[in-house]
Amino acid sequence: MLTPYMLINTDLYSSLRPFIHHGQPTLYNFSDAASKGFMLKAYKISDYIDHIWRGTADRFGYGLGFKGKLDYLLNKLGL
Repeated sequence: MLTPYMLINTDLYSSLRPFIHHGQPTLYNFSDAASKGFMLKAYKISDYIDHIWRGTADRFGYGLGFKGKLDYLLNKLGL
């Protein structure tokens, strides 16, 4: 099951919990899918997408403060 597929198979999408406005919008959707027997496979998304870390957080803040900046730095360093 892939997230973009939900845009095509709307019957399947509507049978699961909806995406949320969050850093991980499929959090509850994928959990619901797994509980209903759908197989979720992990794959290294970074091989396919150049992710701009903290894109939304940098733009809107979210009050993450020092911890958020430290997490960003550690991610950049690969730690």
